[in-house]
Amino acid sequence: EGVYVRYCQNGTWSAWKEVVAGVQPINLGGTGATSVAAARNNLGVGKGQTVSFGNLVTNDLTANGNARLVGRLNLGSTSATGVLRANEAGAVVLGSASGQNIHIRAGSPDTSSGETRFEPNGNVLVDGKRFGFRFR
Repeated sequence: EGVYVRYCQNGTWSAWKEVVAGVQPINLGGTGATSVAAARNNLGVGKGQTVSFGNLVTNDLTANGNARLVGRLNLGSTSATGVLRANEAGAVVLGSASGQNIHIRAGSPDTSSGETRFEPNGNVLVDGKRFGFRFR
């Protein structure tokens, strides 16, 4: 006795096919490979391949080596978002939600000691000292 499988595609079932030892093709639910690396390549998520997702949700993301983001990196919640992006000339642009400050902190993101803060009104605070810039 063997093991038989069939699959459904667009509402039409295939004929029963016996599963034999060896490589299980992708169209029958396998990876078409005999190794993890080959399976990843066959599925389009292998090393050196460009992977495209409509949406990726993760609890933790670590990039070892170089990472490139094309587009915008939205930071925060869906209702109050800061943005990190590059403009057309390649300059880095950091933006905050409307009416919010931008805080740059060295040493610890959780303390305001040594903080530089950019306020929406044009003022800049460096380590608690206010510098106002007004242009006429």
